[in-house]
Amino acid sequence: MNLSEWIKRRLWAFSVGTFVTTLAVLAYLAGWFVPLSRYQLDQGFRHFNQIDADPRIVLIDINDYALRSIHRWPWPRRMQADLVGILDECGAETILLDIVYAEPSPGRISDPRLEPDYDADAAGDEVLGETSIANAIYDDRELATAIRNAGNVYVALFFETSPPSFDPQQLRNDARKLLDENPAITREEFAAKLNLPADDDSQTRFAQARIDHLLRQQFDLDEHEIAERLDIPVRDVEIHLSRMKPIAAQYLVQKLLAENADATLAEAYAAILPNHPPNIASRDRHDVFREYSRALSRYYVRKHCLDIDPTYHRLLPNGIDPTVPVAEIAAAAKRIGFVNFKKDDDGILRHVPVMTRLEGKVVKQIAFALAADILDFDLKTIAADEKNRLIITDRKQSNVWRLPLNENGEVLINWQINHAAPTWEKSFTHIPVSRAMEIATCRRTIRDNNALLRTRRFQAVELMYEGAPSGLLDHEARVRQLALWEAGIELASAESRANLEAQRDGLLKEIEATEELALSNIERMHQEIGGLEPEDEDERALFSRINNLHERLIAGPFTKELRANNTRLQARANELLSELRDKLDGKFCFVGHTASAQADMVNSPVFESMPGVMAHANLVNTLLQNRIPTVAPSYMPVLLIIIVGAIITLLTATKGPWFAFASLLLLIAPMLGISCYLTWKYGFFIATIVPAATTFVAWALITLYRQSTEERQRRSFSRALARNTSPAIAASITKHMDKLDLSPQPAEVTCYFSDLQGFTSISERLDANQTKTILNHYLGAMGEVLVENRAFNKFMGDGIFAFFNSPLWPVEDHIIVGCESALATAEKLDELKKTADAEYVDEFRGLFMRVGVHAGPVYVGYFGSENQTDYTCIGDTVNLAARLESANKAFGTQIMVSGVCRDHAGDRYHYRHLAALQVKGKAEAVQVYELLGRKGDVDDETLNYANAFNQAVAAFQKRDWEGSKHHFQYCKERRANDPAIELYHHEIEQLQLNPPPEGDAWNMAITMTTK
Repeated sequence: MNLSEWIKRRLWAFSVGTFVTTLAVLAYLAGWFVPLSRYQLDQGFRHFNQIDADPRIVLIDINDYALRSIHRWPWPRRMQADLVGILDECGAETILLDIVYAEPSPGRISDPRLEPDYDADAAGDEVLGETSIANAIYDDRELATAIRNAGNVYVALFFETSPPSFDPQQLRNDARKLLDENPAITREEFAAKLNLPADDDSQTRFAQARIDHLLRQQFDLDEHEIAERLDIPVRDVEIHLSRMKPIAAQYLVQKLLAENADATLAEAYAAILPNHPPNIASRDRHDVFREYSRALSRYYVRKHCLDIDPTYHRLLPNGIDPTVPVAEIAAAAKRIGFVNFKKDDDGILRHVPVMTRLEGKVVKQIAFALAADILDFDLKTIAADEKNRLIITDRKQSNVWRLPLNENGEVLINWQINHAAPTWEKSFTHIPVSRAMEIATCRRTIRDNNALLRTRRFQAVELMYEGAPSGLLDHEARVRQLALWEAGIELASAESRANLEAQRDGLLKEIEATEELALSNIERMHQEIGGLEPEDEDERALFSRINNLHERLIAGPFTKELRANNTRLQARANELLSELRDKLDGKFCFVGHTASAQADMVNSPVFESMPGVMAHANLVNTLLQNRIPTVAPSYMPVLLIIIVGAIITLLTATKGPWFAFASLLLLIAPMLGISCYLTWKYGFFIATIVPAATTFVAWALITLYRQSTEERQRRSFSRALARNTSPAIAASITKHMDKLDLSPQPAEVTCYFSDLQGFTSISERLDANQTKTILNHYLGAMGEVLVENRAFNKFMGDGIFAFFNSPLWPVEDHIIVGCESALATAEKLDELKKTADAEYVDEFRGLFMRVGVHAGPVYVGYFGSENQTDYTCIGDTVNLAARLESANKAFGTQIMVSGVCRDHAGDRYHYRHLAALQVKGKAEAVQVYELLGRKGDVDDETLNYANAFNQAVAAFQKRDWEGSKHHFQYCKERRANDPAIELYHHEIEQLQLNPPPEGDAWNMAITMTTK
């Protein structure tokens, strides 16, 4: 096959592979393979990523148990203040609160009688100052104080984000400017001037901008007034008004504060709602109040922001309408950072933004802010390189962090997983929040017990000062002052706390001294009334009162048990505190929800459902270890697609399908292996699964094409070839025909010829269908034997020609295999005679097969014309084998083999030496033998006869005519019907009349005059 024909036959296969590869490249660039790439990325994190969990990261889990056993969420912020205080007391290096404190908590009055666990047995107790300011609780103030005192707390804010290319805040400002300049602008002009994206809902933006324009002029307009002024349905206004009122209020409050930074809330009401009655609640008044409060919060948020840096701000996403923590808490925080992140469209969280543009500033992600403080980032020197990476150094310029940003300005988190226990609970250290809150519960219970004791002792003081109200009032004032100071201590800064504690301790001594005096008075009075009978009802009531107080405060177990319980509680608190100090000292604590009921669960590449706070922990862990994962640029997968696609196209188009498939596996396996190694070693991800999938598709389609075209031609050719030879050989030829040279070439083969004696007479007695049945049965059985022995055979009427050791089907010891095949076919014929159908028993019994076997050089290959070719062998070896088969008739034998075969097979078989045979067309004589059978399978009578015949032939070839006759006569007496004896008798008579030449001139041959 020449080169042009080779190319022509494979051109379409190359075209299919090229098409698949090109389509894969275009599909990859179009994003069609994103799910496949994400799958490989997720599997890389799950199975091959080797980032360790920093032991300093500890998660404080607000889990389901805590919500059941402590308090349903949201917890009062006083309880959260206790948590912050305890974490700080345990030595936490930092405390990150993954909680947004968006709304202020109103003050409340503490009254033990209203608590669900209030003891009904104590229902008669008076509660000192039960509704006084002494029992007031300001949750926000307590939480803010705890945060301020800790000095290491990171507080969260939240907002929606958009990609770097789209700034909603700037769009809103531009829309306001348009409406201010041209209130009558049309929607089409509005959309055109703002260059709204094609998929943007310009109708909604236009309606909201017009409503915003009116509200900024007159904020107290309602939906009917707005609908009338804009000439649009009220229903359309209602759809947007609840969103636009707070936005307009925010604008107006910020404008007021920009003009007058010291403007009060009352001045804000007056400026924005000039016609609104004072102190009358309304939705508009609430919007102004809320935005005024948020404006103060925004002031504190901005203190934690960075200035816009044009070198990298273009890469950052944009935030809008932030939900900020209340001002009191925001002012106390060490850092304020955003906690929002956006999942991919398949619902899995892989990236987070580390910084975001917001209202002209750059806000840090809360975990990034924490890591920046820990690692001492020099945030003023942040820059971006040409690969869209943020370049960050520490202040010592000793370390560099390179953070690759995707098109949304987000960083890929290096997700940590414990491969030995792949659950989020085993990733990082987790401590249930209930451990810390149990300490707070113990301490608050101790304080409540002391308050209860003081309340009951107050009754004794009250009895002592009966008739002296001024003393009682003084004591009550001291108790209330003590409550205020204790509350003040909880809210005080570390600097002023010592002074307040000293004042509290002095006041407490005065109170306890008065209480002890009152208890002594109760003891004295109880002794005085002992054995006395009251004279009237008033005295009876007094005696009863004294006895009750004595029982409850002195003689009874109440005081003793209360103090014992306080001792146990304090011991338990100390035990837990010691335990937590060992676990939290110097640690970075992340406080967040892990309770399933709070729905703060997200899907990640390594866990199907995990708490959102884990994302912050993983981001900090990524930065602490400076193992920021990198995704290969898009050109790398494209290049791989092209390279492996070209290789597999070439192999599949030119080689067999399974060879190409094996090559595909050998190509893909190292590629995927290297990808896994890069993930494990360097956190570098390349989407090799896309080129792998491309190569498989290319292989499958090219193979399918070849099967439907080239293989169809092969099968057609194989069927045609199988009509002249065995299906196995036909399959072998067609399987390898592309790489084989089928032109005639020299080879050493063993040729086998067989024919059926008497089949013509049998066929004359039978009709065509019966003849076909017998012949097909015979040829099929013989063909099976020959194919099993790897012969290339073909049928010629009732004759069979086969040869062994074709270049297409090499056979070791082909001469022995040829002899075995001759014996096996003869045995198969005997078997057919025994198993033939009753209808054909006589016909099969009449069959006799003659076989000739010879080995030697031939030419093997395709012979014939352009329209008809045949794969066969030609040469003297073939002709002689055919003559040997025919010579069986003259000698009355079944299997005749040449001396070449006899000499090669050696003692493996038994033979009868027949003659030196000179066949027609041959000048030289060939020694021929009858193949009797395998060694050990021939009976003695046959062997004795063969030996006698061999002696006769030997005498003949020595010119011993009389001796030869004598031996042949001996043979005739044992086998009178042997045609070979008559042949030799005739030949001896002729030679006696005409003696042969002397010496070597005579070839000792029996000459065959027929074919």
